[in-house]
Amino acid sequence: MFLPTELECTECHGALDTDYRPSFVKVYTSEGVRNATSFHKKCKQCCIQYYESYSCKGSTVTYTEGCVQDKYILMSSKTAFETLYLRTISDLIEVAAVTFTSAAESYGVTHNMTFEKQRLEDAYFIYRLIQSSGNLVITRNPTSCRLDVEQACKEYLDALHINSNEFIDHSCSVNGCAQGFVVADGIEKVS
Repeated sequence: MFLPTELECTECHGALDTDYRPSFVKVYTSEGVRNATSFHKKCKQCCIQYYESYSCKGSTVTYTEGCVQDKYILMSSKTAFETLYLRTISDLIEVAAVTFTSAAESYGVTHNMTFEKQRLEDAYFIYRLIQSSGNLVITRNPTSCRLDVEQACKEYLDALHINSNEFIDHSCSVNGCAQGFVVADGIEKVS
């Protein structure tokens, strides 16, 4: 069960009301998908909703720094990831050059399910951004209601230490090199 730990609003310090209608959450772990419930609290004055790993106000979502130390990170009201699994994925992507596609397909085959590459990719980048920068502020795309992870990566490049790479600012005649893509795994790129 996921329940926020805040006792008062972080902006106005007013009381929070708990919404006792549960959201049903898919929790992706090293051992497969589990089901859980999540509850949230809300500040009526500031209209901020508090969840276990994050808070949201309008289209802005703020992940708390400490959530990467928890056993699970609630990514949305319907999705959570085991932190151990995200650490494993980080190692596979960053050290072994495994692609998000391969990692998602492997998870799907291992656990006899379909696992969306995009879900894994978003979780990886959110996890790494929180690790690197502490509190992560990210916006939702108003059209799709999905978190704009690509924009967050652009805003937090310094925290990811990607810009310290000497090859980013070089110039050469290789086709596509000047487009400024950063390879995060074997195939996927963040512009």
